[in-house]
Amino acid sequence: MAFTPGVYFTPQQSGGGPLTIVITKPATLITVGSTPLHVQGTVSDGTATVTVNGAPINASSGTFQADVGLTEGHNTIVARAVKGTQETTATISVSLDLTPPYVTVESPADGTTVTSKFISVTGLIKRHRARHGE
Repeated sequence: MAFTPGVYFTPQQSGGGPLTIVITKPATLITVGSTPLHVQGTVSDGTATVTVNGAPINASSGTFQADVGLTEGHNTIVARAVKGTQETTATISVSLDLTPPYVTVESPADGTTVTSKFISVTGLIKRHRARHGE
C-alpha cells in the first residue's frame, strides 16, 4: 500500500475485505480563498454508507463528491464509510483565508507618467493570515 501524505484512512475490519475511503481532491494542508470547497474521493465498496462532514453522499459508483462549506481559518474535512460493522475515515485539513493581501507600490510614485515599454515596479505585499478564533 502506498503512503499518500496527509490523506489518512483507518480501516476497522470485521471480516471480508477491508473497507477503505480516500479523499483524492483537494490535497491536505492547502489554503483557499473561497467557500464551498469541492471534495472528491473513492470508496472501496459502493454499497457502503458515505458521509462527508456528517452529510450523506451518494457513492454507489465507488466515487463520491461533495461541496463543503468552510469557515475562516482551519477546517477539518472528514469522509466516512460504514458497511455493517466496518467503518473507516479519511481526513484532510484546509484553511480558508478570505482577507485579500494589502499591496503598497513604492516605485514608480503615484501619478508618475511612464513612457517605457517595460518598467520596474517595487513595493510590498502584506498577506494577512487568519488565526484560529479571528
